[in-house]
This record gives sequence, structure tokens and C-alpha cells, in this order.
Amino acid sequence: MGIAEILAVLAFFVAMIALWLVSDVLKKIESQNEKFISTHIKVIRTDLSDFDDRLRNFTKAMKLMEDKLKSNEKYSHEQVAAMTGNIKNLEKKLSDLDQSIPQRFREKPDVRPRSIQ
Repeated sequence: MGIAEILAVLAFFVAMIALWLVSDVLKKIESQNEKFISTHIKVIRTDLSDFDDRLRNFTKAMKLMEDKLKSNEKYSHEQVAAMTGNIKNLEKKLSDLDQSIPQRFREKPDVRPRSIQ
């Protein structure tokens, strides 16, 4: 074997050792990056989970408020309808009462304008 072949084999072994060292360093760097990233991602996942829970609770509360508003609106419409019916009934009774008063007991309308005090 010539010197060139010995140098070539030696260069080949040096290259293999260099690749082995680089791969070992890359594994260490990758594991450190993995630890760093997993630590930060864990915090972000926790925050996102908390935010998701809050958003879900807020959505439930909004739905509950919307349902209450709808029921209050329905109740209000029912109450307005009942009051309108009562007013019409009172108007009819007042008109009937007015008609039942004999003409001789009625007061003549005052034609003079009243002053507001």
C-alpha cells in the first residue's frame, strides 16, 4: 500500500469520527431544544386550555342571558296585552257609568278657558 492509500483510509476514518461527533452534538442540541420547546409549549397549551374553558363558560352565560331576555320579552308582551285589555275594560265601565248618570245631575261644561297655575 502506498502512502496515498494510507492517507485516504486515515482521512476516511477521520471523516467518520467527525460525522459521529457531529451527530452526537446534534443529538445533544436537539434534546436541549426539545426540552426548551416542550417547556414553552406546555405553558402555551395550559393558557390555551384556560382560555378555551373561559370562552366556553362565557358562551354558556351569553346563551343563558339570551334565553332570559327572550322569556322576559315574551312576558312583557303578555303583560302589555293584559294591561291593554284591562284599560279597554275600564274605559267601557267608565263609559257605562257616565251613561248611567242622569242628565239633571250632570254639570254643565265650563266654556271659559281655565288658567293653569
